Amino acid sequence: MKFTLPSLLILLSSFFLIQSCSSERYEPAQDLREAMQERMSDVVRLREAYDNGEPMQRREFTRFAGLPNSEFVDDVSVYQAYFEIFDDMYEEIFKSDAPEKQFNIIIQSCYACHQDVCPGPLRAIKRLEITEL
Repeated sequence: MKFTLPSLLILLSSFFLIQSCSSERYEPAQDLREAMQERMSDVVRLREAYDNGEPMQRREFTRFAGLPNSEFVDDVSVYQAYFEIFDDMYEEIFKSDAPEKQFNIIIQSCYACHQDVCPGPLRAIKRLEITEL
């Protein structure tokens, strides 16, 4: 089968268009507020997977440690060591033999931190805990 240059260009451009539409590009959060919103969306996704009997699958996420504060978040530089531990604990959800238990540890850690640092999302965080264990 022989391709002409115009038909080859159309074929290649169609391939790249389909690829760009079908693959999600991950855009990392730029500051702590964005990262918190991203992580909240991800734990909601994980909880929905659990509720539907599906495996909790890892997606890319922005690590909290080292992110700059945003204008909406107080200085949290004293929490950097905690953020590093928390980020590692979050990764453990996807390596654990009991991911739902690790998930609950994460939710409880979120709740405990937000009681002291930023109480706004406490009700939303508490609703994510898996109580059927």
